[in-house]
Amino acid sequence: MIINHARRWVIITPPKTGSTTLRTLLVDESAGRDTCCFTGHQHDATLPRDCQSYGVFATVRNPYDRAVSLWWHRLWDIRHEQGTVGAGCSGPSVAALACEHPFSEFVGWMATAEAFFAWPCTRWLRFVPAYRVLRLESLGADLRRWRLLPTGRPIPHENRTGHGPVHAYYTPEIRDVIRASHRDDFEAFGYSDELPRP
Repeated sequence: MIINHARRWVIITPPKTGSTTLRTLLVDESAGRDTCCFTGHQHDATLPRDCQSYGVFATVRNPYDRAVSLWWHRLWDIRHEQGTVGAGCSGPSVAALACEHPFSEFVGWMATAEAFFAWPCTRWLRFVPAYRVLRLESLGADLRRWRLLPTGRPIPHENRTGHGPVHAYYTPEIRDVIRASHRDDFEAFGYSDELPRP
């Protein structure tokens, strides 16, 4: 969660919807110049009591793209858990881990909603009072429209997973699982349930 007490707004960021980029853009770069701060857990969705009257924004992302990004992030987490990241470490590459932990299995697991980080954005934000949507795909324009970012400031893309074209990960069966499990995200945030094409 990112809070600006001077301008009285809060941004809530479900996982893999631009939280690292926003932290870099709005918190790290404003150190000493603004009252924008990063507070609590990065993906906290509970408004602090002193922010109940603030404007609330929430970042969202196309469910197809977000699922691939979540999977890649999970593969990197597995490498960290195994201690195979860093200088002098040898171990399975992310590509090798992808064979051991296929995307199709991850998507099936996502549909069971065992872990909060894989919840659809609508579920993540279900207890958040009225909020304005910041779509990751149009983040710069959305931030400027709501006057959260000065005109002309470039938008960095932090914490990239490097997963390549999203449509390459999907079979019709995997697409159908995401369509069903993220139906509310497609409808609430105006995303097409057709797979994005390059």
